[in-house]
Amino acid sequence: MKIWKEPFGTTKDGQPASKYFLQNSKGTLAVLTDFGVTLLSLCYAGKDVILGYDTIEDYESQTEYLGATVGRFAGPLPQGNLIVGDSAFQVTRNNADDHIHGGTVGFSFRVWDAEILEDAVRFSLFSPDGEEGFPGNLKVCVTCRLTEKDGLQYIYDAVSDADTVLNMTCHAYFNLEGHNGGVVLDHVLESGAGYYREEEPAGIPKAKLFAVEGTPFDFRKPHTFRSGMQIPHPQLDAVFGYDRNGYLGESGCWKQAAKITAPVSGITMEVNTTQTGMQLYCPGTLLVNHPGKKGITYQAFHAFCIETQHCPSPQETERGLMYPVLKANTPYHCETVYQFSRSV
Repeated sequence: MKIWKEPFGTTKDGQPASKYFLQNSKGTLAVLTDFGVTLLSLCYAGKDVILGYDTIEDYESQTEYLGATVGRFAGPLPQGNLIVGDSAFQVTRNNADDHIHGGTVGFSFRVWDAEILEDAVRFSLFSPDGEEGFPGNLKVCVTCRLTEKDGLQYIYDAVSDADTVLNMTCHAYFNLEGHNGGVVLDHVLESGAGYYREEEPAGIPKAKLFAVEGTPFDFRKPHTFRSGMQIPHPQLDAVFGYDRNGYLGESGCWKQAAKITAPVSGITMEVNTTQTGMQLYCPGTLLVNHPGKKGITYQAFHAFCIETQHCPSPQETERGLMYPVLKANTPYHCETVYQFSRSV
């Protein structure tokens, strides 16, 4: 395993950012930056399968979270209202009247500390009590490892000195035909998610899970994004595509969140996680005529996201337990692996 770093420019507030390169003996290459623990590239079988930008300035000014690590809270919090135990908190409203993806800065727009290990890079961050309105002094580590078997592993660890919420994810945009490979609607997806969360028109998840059977969100048998979207359903209309949280199973045990195959390149990505859910994101209303890296202009349906994160179980929704509470001084740990292979 070869690991090295290079400069990646300077942020608006004068902080130097770096790029970290991880390359295995097969030539597979992952490139991350300490700015937001953002995945810049993943080159496998001659394809860079990650959408992104060329400069630190582009990543600082983006609003789509391309490649970013998201926290403290991935997803929306209605009206920025957060209840932890018996205490109420007002967190940053950065998406109209609601909170999304950690706030104005969150984890995605900060430079993290980084340490090169023998086979990985460990990124660490301190989020003080009250930052973006969240309670608790929080220490966070994200360890990114590229394996010799072409798996990209994300290991999330954290601890807080007070009860808080924590729901982190990697917001990478994938196209298994290459970031310049056009629309992904003919990619084939398989997912074991048996339940999904519907959303209100404003994009706020309902406090209830629904069975996927008979809906466009049933990927228990593999089929293309395109064929799924041919099933009429009001939950597809808001983003003209997919943006739904699916329930995979209880926390702590490994489960397959998704398996996606590109028809032309033959590249398959399996996403395995210890998280309880995943957000499937493949909208037709984002990245329209959107300038990307290497002079490529991204279009609608140019990518998909598999955001492994918390999803409440059916039992938890019945009890009103919608958010993942991290108790004081209790270690937080979860893992996700993006495993790549290719049929020839």
